[in-house]
Amino acid sequence: MKRIAYILTFALFWLQACKVDNSKAVIGRVAGYKPIYSNDADLFIIQNKPARTVVKAGKIYVKDNYIFQNEIGEGIHIIHNINPANVQRTGFISVKGSQEIAIKGNFLYSNNFSDLVVIDITDINNVKEVNRIKNSFYNTNFGLVPPIGGNYFECVDKNKGVVTGWLRDSIDNPQCQN
Repeated sequence: MKRIAYILTFALFWLQACKVDNSKAVIGRVAGYKPIYSNDADLFIIQNKPARTVVKAGKIYVKDNYIFQNEIGEGIHIIHNINPANVQRTGFISVKGSQEIAIKGNFLYSNNFSDLVVIDITDINNVKEVNRIKNSFYNTNFGLVPPIGGNYFECVDKNKGVVTGWLRDSIDNPQCQN
């Protein structure tokens, strides 16, 4: 009798261990997000632009008489700080996909999507890219992820380009969720 109970118990555990959990699998069409891809070469051009309003403020860095403020995904605001009571926006450095900045000497370091770029800021009105290390960062497409909160989305395919945004739409059999 003990033997039968043992075999039965073993069989139940074995069957349970082999059970596939489909509770998290999504089959069919659901509401979710599709990545918007771009292969535009202009996304990788570093250049000076006129000063502009901050929309998605990021971290700041102070160097000499300047404040550099990251605009998440767009670049770096240049703010003249010679008189802290009257700071002036004087320009903008376009670095698409930028999320972080650091400065050492006359070199500003930032990400340009998944690349590390080194920008010479000796002449703040005429910045120059002096080095680029491709794919230095884990390619999360500069952290652009669909809105967080249990959303389904199409997984990113790096071969289609750089993700520049997300579109809310119906998607089939999503494999990714946040």
